[in-house]
Amino acid sequence: MISSLENALDLFRKWKDESARVRVGFGGVTGFKEIRVHVVGFVKAVDPAGIVEISGNKSEIHLDLRECRFKYAEPKEPPGDLLLADIADLDSILHIDFPTGEMCIVFAFRED
Repeated sequence: MISSLENALDLFRKWKDESARVRVGFGGVTGFKEIRVHVVGFVKAVDPAGIVEISGNKSEIHLDLRECRFKYAEPKEPPGDLLLADIADLDSILHIDFPTGEMCIVFAFRED
């Protein structure tokens, strides 16, 4: 169970230390426009203030996790948008709800 910002940052630090591949799905609505962002890469930086940077192939995302709510999940029932090949390597899932209404799901994969 991830119940605090510090617990979430510890999880991101673990993924960074393990060089775990992560997939981030971010979504929300601003004005009348829907935003969806997907980044596959690695945790590049974890700032103690609550900022996480994830970098992929020619893309990156910075997540400000302050005041967010977190929910950790085991990969027993992953969402349907993962490829079957990915499900076997799925290690953990972190759901993030932002105070502004956006949401994010981070999938971490085991490396063989």
